[in-house]
Amino acid sequence: LVLITLLLVPTIAMYVIIALTRRVSVRDFARAALPAQVVGIGSRSSLASLPAMVKGATDVLTLPTTATGFVLPLCASVFKLNSGIYWAVGAFFTAKLYGLPLTDSQLAVVALAGVVLSFSTPGIPSGGQLLQVPVYTAIGLPVEAVGIMIALDTLPDMFKTLLNVTSDMLVAVVTAPTAPRDELVC
Repeated sequence: LVLITLLLVPTIAMYVIIALTRRVSVRDFARAALPAQVVGIGSRSSLASLPAMVKGATDVLTLPTTATGFVLPLCASVFKLNSGIYWAVGAFFTAKLYGLPLTDSQLAVVALAGVVLSFSTPGIPSGGQLLQVPVYTAIGLPVEAVGIMIALDTLPDMFKTLLNVTSDMLVAVVTAPTAPRDELVC
């Protein structure tokens, strides 16, 4: 529940950012993102959500092809906003489960590794967890905990993917040129 809450907070924050930037309406953003979010929750894969993201960004938000043909595929492939959150919570869980102390420096290593290694995370359900094994080894946490976390990851992974898909859509909106679509020369 802690992890799911920590993943929902930035997901909701994406809507606040949309409201503050006023690049598109929150209603249109929600309407464009919803099909991709549903696919993401069901499949637990940002890559599987990509066609729905492109369709929503093109049909509802009328974003240019720079956003739909370049930014969204790039984000779905390498931008995993959930990693820093998930890896830190996973390290806390492991330390608590095995009764081990977790120092601030160990937590910093896990969080930094989560951010850096998120760019190489495979686009499959729970794919990033296997990347935690060498990090756990480096800081002295038992790697067996990764297997336990994989077994428990179905529900949290749905919310991790929800955050990733929503943030991918946000990045596409924020990076799109502000000129009306018919004035853009592609």
